[in-house]
Amino acid sequence: MIYDKNQFKFNIAFLLVLFISLSLTIYLSARINSLNNKYQSINGTVESLNDNLNYNQIQAPKNDIDFILTTTGLTISNANDYGVLSGPSMQPTIFDGNTIIQQKYFEGMELKLGDIIRYTNNQGEGIIHRIRGIYASTIYVQGDSLNTGEKVPKSRITHKIICVLYT
Repeated sequence: MIYDKNQFKFNIAFLLVLFISLSLTIYLSARINSLNNKYQSINGTVESLNDNLNYNQIQAPKNDIDFILTTTGLTISNANDYGVLSGPSMQPTIFDGNTIIQQKYFEGMELKLGDIIRYTNNQGEGIIHRIRGIYASTIYVQGDSLNTGEKVPKSRITHKIICVLYT
């Protein structure tokens, strides 16, 4: 049998290119599947974070503030109390030393998820946290920088925070 040297070289080169192409296809296919699995995993994680009400993403609903600005100062007519926050539990929304404008809470006042309220704990101390859940006679509250919260009877709510002055 007679072989042409050029044909032999062409056949070897063709087989080499075919082998490299097949190897590259297998590698890229495996890599694409791996990236797709990572994307699906990340996408599932983001969806579960969005569904988790205890995750610190709930922001306060808009509160209407009635105010009058005069040459002598600012008067907020629907506020009847104010105070200075002490402690880091509401960071990054409210920082230690910020002034909070409050409205006294009364039974039947509308409360919404995301509202920031002041309530008293078992020792009678005032605590400011965000509402994460509302039930018939209790609410679930949690500080923005805390991992856990607590259920509080609505009867212990003293104020609803309507404004923060970043002082």
